[in-house]
Amino acid sequence: MVSPHMLKKLAAKAKQLQPILQVGKNGLSDAFLTEFTLLLKKKGLIKVRFLRSFVEANGVKEAAATVAEKSEATLVDVVGNVAVFHTYLKQ
Repeated sequence: MVSPHMLKKLAAKAKQLQPILQVGKNGLSDAFLTEFTLLLKKKGLIKVRFLRSFVEANGVKEAAATVAEKSEATLVDVVGNVAVFHTYLKQ
């Protein structure tokens, strides 16, 4: 579990990052989750953009929580259609 203080620090650090993955009309496919997990393990902190085609049918916060649960990541923040994820499992 990450402390609220650490979440604030991670959110501040993430402001400098650009989203490196997008979730579109194909949704949270196995291919997306595999790529997400690999990038998260490599970088430790990443942003994901949820495109309008996905957001209209699904909620961003619910989808971000699902991604975090399936990949054992920590959901740091959700702002608009962008979510920030973190993990300590860097390789």
